[in-house]
Amino acid sequence: MGRMSDFEHMDFLRRAVSLHSLACEGALLIDNVARAFGMSIPDSLALIHHLLETFSCTL
Repeated sequence: MGRMSDFEHMDFLRRAVSLHSLACEGALLIDNVARAFGMSIPDSLALIHHLLETFSCTL
């Protein structure tokens, strides 16, 4: 396997930054829900997961 071209390298970096941004937004959402409802982080994550499963069938 050879070196990445400049285009491939920039595409890789763009995707890595997008994934990092998405992870940060998810972490903030989980933390905000936990704080708003006085929940633990695992309970907040479970609630968000439940809501996504519940409403994904209606999208």
